[in-house]
Amino acid sequence: MQFADSNFSTIDPVRIRKDGETIVLLPEWKSKSIRIMSYLEKAKKRQKALEELYNKGDISKSNYDDIRRKIESELIKLKEEYNNCKLLIKKRTNEIDDQLIQIEKVITSLKMSYIAGEISEISYKTSMELLRQSREMNMAEKEDLKRTLEQMEKIEKDSIEAKKLEEGSSPIQVKVLATS
Repeated sequence: MQFADSNFSTIDPVRIRKDGETIVLLPEWKSKSIRIMSYLEKAKKRQKALEELYNKGDISKSNYDDIRRKIESELIKLKEEYNNCKLLIKKRTNEIDDQLIQIEKVITSLKMSYIAGEISEISYKTSMELLRQSREMNMAEKEDLKRTLEQMEKIEKDSIEAKKLEEGSSPIQVKVLATS
């Protein structure tokens, strides 16, 4: 009796999702990108809410400054995680590109073997179907990687633009003197 290579690893529970009756294991890059985008959106909303409160005069300048520093500190940490996640996505995209090249080479080799009469039609069709499915799965993941990266970059761009607007239109305190 032979056993397959038994490798065990611990998986972060946030990577596990339930889709109807199916349990889905999200790739690490997907799980991280979802978490980071969620946190970035939350931080952006908190920043906007803080600005509104301050502009309305609902909070003091010192309280505003303290909270703003905390949010900015969170954003710095998120930016580092964001950059690491982008690198992870780019690395996975390169891995998929390499796999697609290998699949094409195997397809070519398989076709040659079939035409040369080295393998049966049943083996050829079965193998081609598996390769086709593998190629489709890789292409689907590559598209998902591309969409996710675009979403992340959009959130980053929106955050940068909001920060530029915020810096350019910081509240100016004006004291109005009555004239007689």
